[in-house]
Amino acid sequence: MSIDGEERRVIHYLSITLSFYQVTMGELWLGYSGLGGEMRSYEVDEWLRGLRSLPVFECILLRMALDDVRDGPATVHSAARLRFIESLAPDPMPLTGGFWA
Repeated sequence: MSIDGEERRVIHYLSITLSFYQVTMGELWLGYSGLGGEMRSYEVDEWLRGLRSLPVFECILLRMALDDVRDGPATVHSAARLRFIESLAPDPMPLTGGFWA
């Protein structure tokens, strides 16, 4: 898969934000994997260097992970983010309500 223009913009944003806030790859990957990301740290690094493309959902998780590392995980938008994730990848057992309530 080749990287398109929108994905390049996301990579550029994340790279600048990582540098500005002095977030390490380890911190980004830890936040990303905590949100359910399935890539390994070297794959995230390859993506940030423009060596591979990612599915849109993984890009969204990386951006959310960076926001969480930068702002802290308990933000006002946490519930809205969770609903957004669920809408992208519907699961027979939702993360809100039911068993998790």
